[in-house]
Amino acid sequence: MSNQIIMFAVLTFNFIALGSTVVITQYLGSRRTEEIETIVASSLGINFLFGLFMSMIVVFFSGRTYLLITGGALVLLALNTVTVAIIQSHGYTRHTMLVAIGINLLHIFGNYMFIFGPMGFPKLGVTGVAISTNVSQLIGLTLNLFILRKVVGIPVRWFNLIHWKRDLVSKVLKIGIPSSAVNLSYNVSQLVIISFISSLGAMMLTTRIYTQNILFIVMIIAISIGRGIQIIVGQLVGAGEREEAYNQVLRNLFRSTLITLAAVTIICIFRIPMLEMFTESEEIIRLGSNLILLSFLLEPGRNFNIIFERSLQAAGDARFTMNSALLIMWLFSMPLMYVLGIHY
Repeated sequence: MSNQIIMFAVLTFNFIALGSTVVITQYLGSRRTEEIETIVASSLGINFLFGLFMSMIVVFFSGRTYLLITGGALVLLALNTVTVAIIQSHGYTRHTMLVAIGINLLHIFGNYMFIFGPMGFPKLGVTGVAISTNVSQLIGLTLNLFILRKVVGIPVRWFNLIHWKRDLVSKVLKIGIPSSAVNLSYNVSQLVIISFISSLGAMMLTTRIYTQNILFIVMIIAISIGRGIQIIVGQLVGAGEREEAYNQVLRNLFRSTLITLAAVTIICIFRIPMLEMFTESEEIIRLGSNLILLSFLLEPGRNFNIIFERSLQAAGDARFTMNSALLIMWLFSMPLMYVLGIHY
């Protein structure tokens, strides 16, 4: 439950991360690299203050040990979010992947040590898990800042951290705020949907959670390809090659749709064994099986939305994606969800 609050904070940190990614890729494409160092430092400086502010709020209102410890280190998460986005915008996605794998393995090891206490290690339970979380995040941030300086070649100077250029910050926020508003609205809508489903009983909610976890594998594929396209399109738009950017989007949309359909097909074939990993309830397995079959309709559409949303943001048109997403989500999807799912 505490992690729901933490994840909400992460969404707010993406304001700067998403905006930085688009602006930096466009500057790289147009060969205006001399201003990138200032954008990077300004983005880190803003997210540091924002992370500090969020940490103070969570700590002040936490009331629980886990949230008190992890919430107090939200500033690390804020800095890491924007650092990873900047590194990836330069094309060094493999480096951030390796860091992520490393710190997650470290986190799992730390959890094991604190929860089970092998060889006399102190068994601190939830408190230990929170400590493990913060330590792994600190190590991850240190490694990513090292990559930013040594591999990407961008030094972070103290002067630029506190002296922001208004026009550059404005460009970052112009893209970042509408882009993050889509994700924020989506997550709020998911909370509303959960409240709808909860009214139908625990079995319905459990079925939804299991199927969503399984289909999340397919969603990750679309998000990952969309992330890659965003970097490529941003650089092409910055270089003035708009026609090539357009063609890249269509080519990669076709590829990602085929990959998505292939993944959905595999999941549909093995849907019952996958659901049986979570439960022995025949009713949940039956309902979950039907929901997974409907992913043939859902996932290609979701893939289409993610690819074009990321591409439009990379081209600098984040406002259109925000307006269309909000209108469809709250004026069409939510009312229809209630009418079909609850009323009928």
